[in-house]
Amino acid sequence: MAMLMALAACAGQPEIPYDRTAAPNNKTIGLLTPAWPSSPVSFLASNVGQSFGLVGALVNAGMQEGRDADLKMMLDNQKVDANAQFVTALTANLQAKGFTIVPVTADGRRGGYMKKYPAAAADKVDSYLDVAVIQYGYLAAGIGSDSPYRPWCESLVKLVRASDGALLMQDSVTYNSWLDIKNRVKLSPDPDYAFAKWTDAKAEPVKTAQGVSIAAKKTAEAIGDLLR
Repeated sequence: MAMLMALAACAGQPEIPYDRTAAPNNKTIGLLTPAWPSSPVSFLASNVGQSFGLVGALVNAGMQEGRDADLKMMLDNQKVDANAQFVTALTANLQAKGFTIVPVTADGRRGGYMKKYPAAAADKVDSYLDVAVIQYGYLAAGIGSDSPYRPWCESLVKLVRASDGALLMQDSVTYNSWLDIKNRVKLSPDPDYAFAKWTDAKAEPVKTAQGVSIAAKKTAEAIGDLLR
């Protein structure tokens, strides 16, 4: 249920493209600490347990927890910090476009957008970039070799003017989209990081961890590209 509510947030916001001509003085961006999940997930969108009521749901929940624990251990063992990789990639992308990036500390566990932004004078920036990564890890749309586990990252993003809070850009970016949601950027997952069964992913921890890194970096770069 929590997963579906998070995805509904991605679907519920309008897409507002960035217009450089409408923000000619937007040169210094305050990059707020991204909202980030407490741990990765390995989500199976459709499962056998759905046909067996409460018992099936409980069994599925237990299997979900097991996959999540497996993935967290793999990332920890490979020393993969997807959050840090995401911030590094996003910062580099925006700097390459000529923006000056100022890191601004925010609550990374906020679960969505900031409720209130700092006063412009506090950070000496022209705008604030607010990114909320809703979920990351792996996702399989169904059971079977035609619906393998692939790296996954769901994110929301908006840019607000620091002086008055005006909305300059708003969008959502999904790496490995499995729902037909309009008005969002959809990134196709790298086919080299697909596992027909979760046991296959467990058998290749280095490759599995690399898939998460790629998803985080590609999502960050796509967010940066929204500010062309």
